[in-house]
Amino acid sequence: MSVDSESDTVESPEHLIQELAQSIEQLDLSSGSNEITHGRLMVIKHDLEEISPEQINSLSPDWKDYYLQLLSGVSQHLDYSRSTLDRTAYTQADFMYRAEIANRIEEKKAQARRIQNAEKQVRQKKQLKLLVVFSCIFMIGAFCAGAYFFYTSDGSYFGAVRSGSTQAVLLKVNLGKSIDSVTDDQKTALHIAAEFGHTELAISLIQAGANIHLLNSEGRSALHQAALTDQFRIVEALLEADANPNLTDQEGYTPLMVTYLSGVPTAASRSIAKSLVEAGADVNANNDYRSVLTMAVTHSMGEYTEKDYSELEWLISLGADLNFRGKTNVTALGNAMVPYQDSFETLEGLAIEDPLIDLLIQSSGRDVYEQVLEDQRNENSLEDLLAE
Repeated sequence: MSVDSESDTVESPEHLIQELAQSIEQLDLSSGSNEITHGRLMVIKHDLEEISPEQINSLSPDWKDYYLQLLSGVSQHLDYSRSTLDRTAYTQADFMYRAEIANRIEEKKAQARRIQNAEKQVRQKKQLKLLVVFSCIFMIGAFCAGAYFFYTSDGSYFGAVRSGSTQAVLLKVNLGKSIDSVTDDQKTALHIAAEFGHTELAISLIQAGANIHLLNSEGRSALHQAALTDQFRIVEALLEADANPNLTDQEGYTPLMVTYLSGVPTAASRSIAKSLVEAGADVNANNDYRSVLTMAVTHSMGEYTEKDYSELEWLISLGADLNFRGKTNVTALGNAMVPYQDSFETLEGLAIEDPLIDLLIQSSGRDVYEQVLEDQRNENSLEDLLAE
């Protein structure tokens, strides 16, 4: 018998009965019974008996007769096969039947747990939505209160700048605070953002029209400050906004020179130096005492500095002056020799001992022995040479 109604679903008793009938047809009942066939018939009988009386009563007369015939036929075949199977085969069939039923019970429990979990998730989502709504209301209230505070409090503007709160700073500006307001030491918000490394804030201030050329009490621009603190992205943003890469502070340092003032060489400081040079920074800038190259040499000699002199080679290749002495009368080579003035008696083998000195000697185009002879002719001692 087939299902005629298109409205029947997987859960309908007609569908279940048809599936069980198909399962019976797939069994080879004509060749007798074995433990597998018997076990499967026991499961099929169990499934037929699982159909509730209410479902049976809802069947049409034809379906009800078909159901009773299936149940009767299965029961008769089970009685027959039970009489023909030996005890071992029957035991195996019974074991298969019980295992199948146990698996189905576990599947029902698992399905029930899945339903419970799904219902729990639905409840949690509803609770989360309510929480989000109340949180949004709270945040809106807090934001409004914060906006009022930032608008009315004089000290809050630079406090927000130091904390890197971009939204708070821009809100203050939008509510009337001058974006170029300065602290007691003449620092603007852009100076402070560069000093503390607040990249998002600094870029937002530039985009909002902050004056990038203002100087603090030390005569430094925001570009000086960003270069000094290794803030590569801020340096890039300032250069894109046409910041002057050759502006000098009160001590005569350009942004390229302050790159070598603190800490040790880093990937960021090297990238900053290259960006400044590409923007037109003078590699021979000096303040009468120190030049870009002499500062870079000192910077590369730090105790915790990796001995990588590629940046010095780069500066030299751009034409950095190896012979600059300034008012200190010390060249880049003289700076590199300072650590050795008490540790050796002659210059023999020095270039092999220290690759920095070797680089500077080779770049100067003068052999170290020729330099010694020249200084001797000028009555300069080895000690004087090393002191340079």
